[in-house]
Amino acid sequence: MSFVKLTSALKAVIETVKTDTDRIQEIYDYETSKFRGYPAVTIVPSSNSNDYETTKDNKRTYTFTIRIFLERKVEAPQDQESRLRQLMDNMLDAFDSEDNWRLTSANLPAGYTLIILQPSPSEWGYVEAETAILRYAEIKAKVQVSVNCQTI
Repeated sequence: MSFVKLTSALKAVIETVKTDTDRIQEIYDYETSKFRGYPAVTIVPSSNSNDYETTKDNKRTYTFTIRIFLERKVEAPQDQESRLRQLMDNMLDAFDSEDNWRLTSANLPAGYTLIILQPSPSEWGYVEAETAILRYAEIKAKVQVSVNCQTI
């Protein structure tokens, strides 16, 4: 249940990310290398954990890998790096903003209480897609949720 709700909430935040010259063109909630426009973003679950908190509550951590993709051949490498850095900064700012760090749009069911969203830059790299070489920047977004085991 929470992976679905949290993915939707992360997507809603990402849809607001823009720079002076860029706006996210496509957002996928699955891995793909076929994009119709750039910058494109994928959001996929990458791990989860479940820890004892109290006799009736557990603390779950849901981790998502969020990647921003740009097509490598479209512009000079230095321009692409600048675009990707700005998009990454703006995405981190969006996740850290007062309205978003608690992911209120997640609308979790009874028994689930969102504690915090912790985004952190992770990896930058290249991937060869079917039609182009893509440059990407990755964020690992950890979402902590308190789960009342007596309510779910």
